[in-house]
Amino acid sequence: VHAGNGNLTPLLMAGRHVVTTDPGADAVNRLRERFGDYDTVDVVQWQGVEAIPWRPVDGGAPPDTVLLANVLGQAEDPASLIRGAVASLGPGGGRVVVVAPAWPGLMGPLDAQVGHLRRFSPRELSALLEACGLKTVHKGWFNLIGLPGWAMGRAANLDRVPPVPLGLYSLLSRVAMPAERAVGGAPIGLSAVIVGETSGHVRP
Repeated sequence: VHAGNGNLTPLLMAGRHVVTTDPGADAVNRLRERFGDYDTVDVVQWQGVEAIPWRPVDGGAPPDTVLLANVLGQAEDPASLIRGAVASLGPGGGRVVVVAPAWPGLMGPLDAQVGHLRRFSPRELSALLEACGLKTVHKGWFNLIGLPGWAMGRAANLDRVPPVPLGLYSLLSRVAMPAERAVGGAPIGLSAVIVGETSGHVRP
């Protein structure tokens, strides 16, 4: 959910069928251009919280995992999104993976520019998932290379990222994000990653 430019999608594709969504028509078009040739990727336009629980595409099986990628920070009611994700899982349950903006102390004009209403600590995210009936099974970090630049932008009270640093970040992230996955995650990062499981779920 909230795939944006699809930078996370290739990390999910190995051996899986992926449904990638975004609320923006332009983002959906970019995703279709990028992944339209893959039989294992469906791109759909997400209609927002009113459309949850999400239903299978074309009558397919319900998901065993829902990834909420940088959407909780923009949500008026984050708990509703998580409950919708849980309701979308199949009868055997599954996992809800949350990637959300971390470090509440970094909240500033840059966040407002990208639509963030809040930032979370890992403890807050874990408590939120558990209040929605999930058991926290993993806590980690994501986007190490984004943290220094965002912190400097907050210190300078910037309300936008200058084009050159933004372009450099976009280029480096295509290498850094797979590298983070390869080593088991970043030691610290701009975003927190929390994985919650439903009761009784058996991991494949």
